[in-house]
This record gives sequence, C-alpha cells and structure tokens, in this order.
Amino acid sequence: MNLDSFKYLLSEIFFIELKEEHGTFKKNVDYPVLIKDMRKIVKENKEDIDVKLFLKAMPIVLTLDNNFTHKNAYEDAIKAVKDYDKFLLHEALNEDMDIDIRLIYAYYLKESYNDINYVYLYVSLLEEKYKDKAIDEAIEIFEKIYLDNNKAKYALYKLGYYYRFKKDYIRSKAYFEKYLKLENELEKKEEVEGVLSLDYEEYKIELAEYFIGVKKFKEAYDVLIENIDNAKDDRVYYYLSVVMTMTGNFKEALDYAIEASKDRQSAQYMDQLAISNYNSGNLDSAIAILEKQIKKEDYTPSTKEYLEKMKEQRDMMNK
Repeated sequence: MNLDSFKYLLSEIFFIELKEEHGTFKKNVDYPVLIKDMRKIVKENKEDIDVKLFLKAMPIVLTLDNNFTHKNAYEDAIKAVKDYDKFLLHEALNEDMDIDIRLIYAYYLKESYNDINYVYLYVSLLEEKYKDKAIDEAIEIFEKIYLDNNKAKYALYKLGYYYRFKKDYIRSKAYFEKYLKLENELEKKEEVEGVLSLDYEEYKIELAEYFIGVKKFKEAYDVLIENIDNAKDDRVYYYLSVVMTMTGNFKEALDYAIEASKDRQSAQYMDQLAISNYNSGNLDSAIAILEKQIKKEDYTPSTKEYLEKMKEQRDMMNK
C-alpha cells in the first residue's frame, strides 16, 4: 500500500494544544482531532474534549508523518492506554467510518502489534478498498505468513484463491492441497475439494504448458493423456498435437490437431493443423489452411511466415 496516497488525511486533522496535563496527555503538546469530530464538538457546544478523539487521530499522524514533533508524546500516551489495540480495532471495524481511515488503523495495528489477526484485518480492508488490485500485495503478505508458519491454514486458503483468480492453477492447487492436509472442518474441506475439481482441466493445461516450455515432452504427454476420454477442453488435443509434433509422431499430431479444431478453429489451432498436415506430407492442404486463415484475417504472427516457407518448398518441388 502506498502510504503517500493517504497523506491527504493529515489535512483533515485539527490540532489542539493542551494548557494543562490531562492524565497521560501532557501540556504544551498539540494533540490531533479529526476535523469531522471537531465539528461535532462545536455543534454540540461541548467545552471538554473526550480524549478518545485524540486516540482516534494519533495513529493517523504517527503512520503518515514519522517526523512529527510530538511523536514520542503520542506513543507514550498510547502505551499508557490499556488495550489500546482493542479500542482501535473497534474503530477499524466501524463501517460508518471512512475506509481510508479504517485502513490506516489496520495498517497501524499490523505494524505495531504482534497479532496475526491484525494482518488479516489489514488485508481484508485492503481488498475492500482496492478490490482485485489488492491481490498482489495480499499474496506477498500471506506468502510471508506461510514462510514463517507452514501451518497457517488461513494463509494457505487465501493463497489458493488468489492464485486461482490470477489463473495460476499450479500454485493454486499446491496451496489448496496443503490447506486440505491441515483443515479438519468438513464443510471447508468440501468447498476446497469442489474448487479443485472444477479447476482440474485448467491445472492440467497449465502443467502441460509448463512441461512443453521446458521441453519435458513425456511429462506433458502423461499429464494430457490422463483421462483423455473424459477431456472437455479442446486445448488438451491441441497440446497433445504440439507434443506429438515435437517428438516426431506426425500421424498422431495430425489426429489430435483435427480433433482440437473440430469445434474451435482459432488461428493458433489452425496453424498447428497446417503444421501437422505439412509434417504428414499434405503440403497442399497445409497451404490451403493457412491461406484461408489469412483471407479471414484471423491469423497469428507466425502464420504468414509458415505460409511463405511452405510455398517456397512447393515451388522448389514443382521445378
């Protein structure tokens, strides 16, 4: 979280200098009050200020202005208050309060107290304010929690969902499976098992992509061919065609390319179909497929290059 974007809150604070000591609050020190709280005091014509108003505003100043003149006096006042963190927690949970102020409270609690629940609160409010844009910071926080404590169930649970949102199904599955080993609550286990079941095809595809990328074609094949009879995703056939091409099994590559392109004739699939035809000796068919894609203006950056090389070979053969 970029604290600089919250510094505008300092302009929403009014400072009052105490002329006399008030318990732990020292005289000749400027104590902060939120302007909106000050307006209530004036409106209600109150002569005395509840010190709780100081306690509400001090963490904002301490978080956003570390060089503030009365920093030590503020910290001493906070230390003298029994269960100050519980007081501030109550304010952070107050949904009538501005979300930016609540987030600063949660940040202060996270940084000042060794309580994992304040970290969870901070992430929760971070998500409330920034929605999907909060995920990267949340991942960083929860991965640190997991590194410090590999039995942190909630961190594993959240990381599984965060990576699922980012469509990183390999990491998502890894975190969810670690979570399942620790979770005893049946309802929670069934929830996560259901998610893993829904994501199985995506996980399989992503894992195959990884293996292909590092040239582990046998491993990619094993992942893809598993339960091939129940495959619901044409990407399974596409990647099987790629694997067969890379391992020199051109007949199988063509069979899988045809199967992949039955229902979805994307530019990527049609390139693979053309390559498979070419490798199987069907040069004219390969050229026709690529020409059709270019005519449709639906082609990849490589389509024209493939077509040019195939035409060159055809011309050489016809000489």
